[in-house]
Amino acid sequence: MTGENENGLSFGATIDLEDAAESSANVDLTDGADADYTVFVSGAFGTLTYGDTDGAMDWALTEGGNVGNPGSISDAETGHAGYAGSYLDGGANVARYNNSFGDYAVAVSVSQDANDDEAGYAIGLKGSVAGASFGIALQEAADDASLAGVSLGYSFGAMQAGVMIASGEDTNGADDELMQLGLGYSAGALSLHANYGTRDNAAGDVDGFGIAAAYDLGGGASVHFGYGDGEEVSAWSFGLAMSF
Repeated sequence: MTGENENGLSFGATIDLEDAAESSANVDLTDGADADYTVFVSGAFGTLTYGDTDGAMDWALTEGGNVGNPGSISDAETGHAGYAGSYLDGGANVARYNNSFGDYAVAVSVSQDANDDEAGYAIGLKGSVAGASFGIALQEAADDASLAGVSLGYSFGAMQAGVMIASGEDTNGADDELMQLGLGYSAGALSLHANYGTRDNAAGDVDGFGIAAAYDLGGGASVHFGYGDGEEVSAWSFGLAMSF
């Protein structure tokens, strides 16, 4: 749902259809686990978003699974054990402010779990220089876990490549290390993607990989395939996406 007033102020909201049913059943939408909705307002001052939205770190960094990925029906290619997409956001509601300045954009965010009296914070910067994209971010969660990360991306012809590295400490003060690589290829109606990720923390060292492919049939229809594998667990999906 979106709107705009005569002064150029934009506003709106989003909600998953399944959450509409949950809210009618008196599910507490302040619980981050169920709050798959956002509200936003945007103008010359920037954009302020609240709800189930990316924190500033997730907003700024490009994960391996987002490098030239055409997407799949079940997101299996980004569901493997080595993949981490939301960093320290967890199930918390997030309030994020972001603004852009030419080729650069900056964001700050505050997140809070329904059962936690303390807030987490994040700040991120992203932009492009000489055809390369970059992101830099810092995040500290309410439980004292922290991460700092950087991502770099570059496109050459039909190919895209990217890397993301983040490092910090978990809630017990143990090291937390993440790394992701991504490749994308697009030519005509065909799009291909592959990613690899690893995470090493107190819970152990895990890794995994994912692949995705899509073929545009024209007229708003496309075929999508996705596969993810990591730590002896795998998943795949195949289907038809349609837009009207």
